[in-house]
Amino acid sequence: MGPAKKRGMSKEEALQRIKDLEDPMYEDHIETYNLVVRALADNMNNPEIQRKGQWAIALGAINQPQFLIQAGAVEQTVKTMNRWPLDERLQADGCETLRLLCSKQEGMQRALEGGAIEAVCRALAQHSLD
Repeated sequence: MGPAKKRGMSKEEALQRIKDLEDPMYEDHIETYNLVVRALADNMNNPEIQRKGQWAIALGAINQPQFLIQAGAVEQTVKTMNRWPLDERLQADGCETLRLLCSKQEGMQRALEGGAIEAVCRALAQHSLD
């Protein structure tokens, strides 16, 4: 018998973790941010979780950018933007997230190393108004 397969976060749990980010009771706990980033990572093929999660991360980046950077939100945002390039709202929220997280040196470095420039350029090319 091989090692146990790691189970990803369920849709219901993912949506609850995303909702937790909006609750002031949880906003000062780094684990809240870790769980939201994990919710997105574990549910990459679920557009509802990706949209709601990316919006929540953008919101959280206003007050707690360092928690989100430490949780891997820069890298996850790039992955989400790359996975859902035609979702205009998600792309806008992803760009906003990166803008906010890049206000910190570590966030900027992770963005540069993680393909954020390419993701933002693709979003602009795909969704800019003529």
